Amino acid sequence: MARHRDTGELIGVGGAQRQHPGFWNLYYRLVPTHLGKGYATEISRAAIRTAGQHDPELPVIAWIHARNTGSRAVAERLGLHDYGLRPEPGKREPMHAYADRELTF
Repeated sequence: MARHRDTGELIGVGGAQRQHPGFWNLYYRLVPTHLGKGYATEISRAAIRTAGQHDPELPVIAWIHARNTGSRAVAERLGLHDYGLRPEPGKREPMHAYADRELTF
């Protein structure tokens, strides 16, 4: 859960969830009024660090719609590389796969 830095108010959730065929799915959801304030980057950095502590052999992937420029900017700030449009495994919908390493699936 993400809490406001000053008030402690709950403002979102996020993390990395292990998925089949073997990757960490990076995600976050924030209350719209708190977008653009660095919380997504903060949540994502912590999630990437934790995923690496649990299973560093798996890539971390952020599946992002082409039109979601804010999330794409967060992924780039995190140092994730855009491996282009690919079918997202859960939805089979083409999305940009931003990952911390080359993808083999």
